[in-house]
Amino acid sequence: MRTHRTNRKQRGRRSGVVSVEMALTMPLYFTLLFGAMEFARVNVVLHTMENSAYEGARRLIVPGSTAAQGEATALAGLTAVKINNPTVTVTPDPLTGIETEVTVTISVPLNGNA
Repeated sequence: MRTHRTNRKQRGRRSGVVSVEMALTMPLYFTLLFGAMEFARVNVVLHTMENSAYEGARRLIVPGSTAAQGEATALAGLTAVKINNPTVTVTPDPLTGIETEVTVTISVPLNGNA
């Protein structure tokens, strides 16, 4: 019958190495992880702002639409992803029906949204 023997002296000298390595690397790992998550959230906010401005402008090119309808369309996209305190501006306001260009501007405070 064979028995397996371990060298207890060698194991005892290295017993805390894994704990020390983890204590040194985990702060860096979590910093990178949470930084990537924040970067992703900022990208979601920026993309949603761009898409909502696009949808608001598309609503405004329909004959007979008003600036309030364009603002409401843009705000609907922003509230769908829980963006707080957005400001939507439509120029020109009021619409006369002969505009060749309509601009929808959205501004969002980054504090509380990212």
